[in-house]
Amino acid sequence: MRPVYTLTLVGVAAVVAAGTIWYYATRYPSIPEGATLLRLSCADCSPPASQANSKEPMPAIPTGSGLPCLVQFEVPGSAECESAGEALEATGSKLEGALDTLRIDAEEFPQAGTEWRLHIVPTHVLVSPEGEELWRHEGAITEDELLEGVSGAVDASGSVES
Repeated sequence: MRPVYTLTLVGVAAVVAAGTIWYYATRYPSIPEGATLLRLSCADCSPPASQANSKEPMPAIPTGSGLPCLVQFEVPGSAECESAGEALEATGSKLEGALDTLRIDAEEFPQAGTEWRLHIVPTHVLVSPEGEELWRHEGAITEDELLEGVSGAVDASGSVES
């Protein structure tokens, strides 16, 4: 290939690349620094609305009972969230009196995504009575995995006797 043709091809490629960058930069504005994205883990779920859909305030985390609180952030209708919710209920039953459980709808309370640094749903967060994060799991989880993770974190905090 002759040098003139090579330079022409490189020039055309540079113009196409610059045009593509300009097109996407003007069509899709950048995400503000510090913003948290909530990626959903299932294909048939939609992202939460940008404004809170509920007229009620988001439930308090921790609950104020003096017990650690295991929170599941979810989107209704998601098969993974429903399965994780069943694991949450079973874990809550097994550790009744040792911790509180709470389910929060990420669509109804989108501010939870920013406040709790959510990346996908379901996300489980174990919070101490003082509001400190003790343990976290993102994505689908089985009852055994949830019980193991939470038990280790609760035992380590001294809230549950072994």
